Amino acid sequence: MKRKSQKGKFFNSEKILHRAKVLALVIKKKVTQSQAAKELELESTRQIRRLLKRYCKGNYSLSSLIHTKSGEPWNKIDTVIRDKVKEIKEMHPKFTNPHIAYVAERELKEKRILIKLNRTTIRNILLELPNYKPAVVRFRPAKRFEMENIGELVQMDTSSSRSWFFYLGKKLIYCIVCLDDHSRQILAGHFFESDDAYSNMLVLREVMEKYGVFEIAYTDCDSKFKFSPRKPSMYQTLIVIPDEVITQIKYALLKIDSTLLTHSPGNARATGKIEKWFQFLQSWFCTEYEFKDLSLSELDKKFQEFIDFYNDRFHEGIGETPNKRFQRALEEGKTRFRPLPEGIDLDDIFCLIEKRGLKKDNTFSYN
Repeated sequence: MKRKSQKGKFFNSEKILHRAKVLALVIKKKVTQSQAAKELELESTRQIRRLLKRYCKGNYSLSSLIHTKSGEPWNKIDTVIRDKVKEIKEMHPKFTNPHIAYVAERELKEKRILIKLNRTTIRNILLELPNYKPAVVRFRPAKRFEMENIGELVQMDTSSSRSWFFYLGKKLIYCIVCLDDHSRQILAGHFFESDDAYSNMLVLREVMEKYGVFEIAYTDCDSKFKFSPRKPSMYQTLIVIPDEVITQIKYALLKIDSTLLTHSPGNARATGKIEKWFQFLQSWFCTEYEFKDLSLSELDKKFQEFIDFYNDRFHEGIGETPNKRFQRALEEGKTRFRPLPEGIDLDDIFCLIEKRGLKKDNTFSYN
């Protein structure tokens, strides 16, 4: 039986009486708190303790057991907004919750509805869908780290279009990016037709020209960064230690007093910041726009605009935009970027070097 209170809200009198009887048994120590929670269909004994505290404080009156916040919440999201969020999710199932919030705010603004949606609000709305599946499958988090200065560690990685789109006539393209570990700012990034050592050198050179020499470049175990021995052969014996082999990129960085560091094999989460950024790239840049009629140079121009958009966008991991954190670090002197040494020509640093053996007559062939 439901009765109406003075405030115009409804409550179930039978439920309140049953709750009072069970709490009275707990006070008399006839039943345990666990048994009471099970009888009242509550999730934990903590809720029983809260009810007991409220019941005793209210002089054991039934009114103290009535929920004070019954009824519709004051900040409930309007049906129009909820329907728009669900519509975007059904149209783009791979959109993440922040991306859905961004698109919903933009489309609702065209209807003169100004609202700021949080990703938690988006998730609560999407949970109402019967077939809701999160766009991102979360794994066990890795041990986190963050450098205290900009330029102290720069993460570098490549993402191929094999996993996101084929907009250039099914031609495989590569996105090579450098990210500052402290500020999360993208220092440089471009699209290339091949993921070779020289393409990576071009991106590193752009970072040097813009900001100076950084301390450490943190990469994966690709063969252009670290020597990868081939499969063992019955005819050959490997006598070279991989860490002792100096690759082209490592040699170029050593000449300007910078260090190349690679993480352990199979541990891609070690460069999780840039891997997370590639996930952001795939869910925003690669699904928001269509580039089927663009050349590689035109696509790269659009990519530069996207980098500027990201650097000026609020980053939830650091609580501000990457550009603001980068500039504040510069003002506070928290930088490890060094100017290029005098007399250094980057054309002589970032170039491919081939070793040639001299013959007995001091000549060599180059073919």
